[in-house]
Amino acid sequence: MNTSIYSRIFKLAILACLMLNVACLKKDDKTIMLNGGRTHTTIPDDSIATPNPDIGTPNTRIPNFIFKYAEESTDDNKIVRFDVSGIQIPDSNNYLVLSGTGDQEQDLWVEVDGGPKGLLIYKADEEDTKLCSDFVFLIDNSGSMDDEANAIARDIVEWAQTLSQSIDIRFAIVGYDGRITGAINFTTPDNIATYLNRSTGVERTCGFSGDDAAALETAAGKYGGTSATECPMMALHYANDNLAFREGANRVYVNFTDEPNESYDRDEYSVHYLASQDNWDPANGTIHTVYSSTDNQYNDSGTVERPWMMSEYTGGTVLFTNASFTGVSLNDLPVTGSMKNTYVVKFGNVMQYMDNKKHTIKLTVMTIDRMVRAEREYEVNFSEL
Repeated sequence: MNTSIYSRIFKLAILACLMLNVACLKKDDKTIMLNGGRTHTTIPDDSIATPNPDIGTPNTRIPNFIFKYAEESTDDNKIVRFDVSGIQIPDSNNYLVLSGTGDQEQDLWVEVDGGPKGLLIYKADEEDTKLCSDFVFLIDNSGSMDDEANAIARDIVEWAQTLSQSIDIRFAIVGYDGRITGAINFTTPDNIATYLNRSTGVERTCGFSGDDAAALETAAGKYGGTSATECPMMALHYANDNLAFREGANRVYVNFTDEPNESYDRDEYSVHYLASQDNWDPANGTIHTVYSSTDNQYNDSGTVERPWMMSEYTGGTVLFTNASFTGVSLNDLPVTGSMKNTYVVKFGNVMQYMDNKKHTIKLTVMTIDRMVRAEREYEVNFSEL
C-alpha cells in the first residue's frame, strides 16, 4: 500500500490552518495589493455598493465561515470580517479570484436586510497570519480500515509535532464505527502521539484518553446505534457536543472512511441534517472527506447515505480514492487549492443593527460570465458577534 498519501493529506492541513486563520488589518491602514495590481486601503462606502445580482440557478456552494468583528473595530465603529476559503470553478481545477465593491471584475456581493454593503476583499496570504485552529480527526476504525489506520497515526504524529512549533493549533481525535469507540480532547502533539501509539491498526483510535477520559467515555454512551455499521455523522455530533473548542477558533474536520453513513433512521444522524443552518451553524465548522473505496453508488435512500455529502453541505472538499490510496498526488487534493485561495472580506456601518435582534446577511457570488454562481443567507445577531 502506498502510505505516502497520508503524509500529503496531513501536510495539506498546514495550508488549511495557515489560510483559515489570517490576521486582521493593522490599525495603521496598511495598503493591500489586490489581484492584478488593484488596491484598496479602506472599506468602500455603502453608497457606491450595488445590490446583489440575480444568479438564477446556483452551480456551486459557498464554504462555511465565521462572522466576527475585526481587530480594528472600536466601540462606535464595528467592522465585520469573514474569511472565505477557495470557491472552485465548476468543471475546473481553478479557483475564483474574489473582487469586491468598486472593482471592474466584482464577483462577490453582500446585503444586510436588503441593503448593499461596500466590501474590502484581499487574499489571505497578503497579510501576516494569526493562527488559531482547532483540528478534529474523525476516523472510521472499523475492521476494513485496519491498513489505513497505521499510516494515519504515523503521519498525524509527525505533522502535529511540526505544525505546533509555529502556530496556535490543537488536535483532537474521535474514533467511531457504529458507536463512539475512542476519543481524546484537544491537546498537544506529544499527547496525541502517546494516544495513537498505545496499539496498532484500528485499535489506535479505540479507547478514551486525557484528563477527561472518563467524561468522554460516559458521553459516548449517549450516541450510536450498533457496532456493525459506520456513522460519521454520529462522530461529528459527538465532537461538536463534547470537545472543548476555543471561542473564535476555526473548526476544521477531516473524516476518513470507506463506508456509507448509516443514520439508524435518526434525523440528526443523517447527512442531510447539515443542509439547514438551523441544525448546523456555519461557525460550527467545515468537514472535509477522504473516502477510500470504489463503492460510491449509494442510492442515498433510507439509512445508507453518501458520507461526502457532509462536505458538500458545509462547503468542504472531497477526495475519492481506492483502498490503497495509490496514484494520488498533493495537487490532486482539492482542499489544498481551497485553502490556498482563501480571501478576507470586510464591511462596516453596522451599528444600526446592534439591537440584539437577528438580521439577514445575503452573500452572492457570480462571475461576469456567469460560469460560477452561488448564494447563501445567514441570520446574524450583530450584538453577539
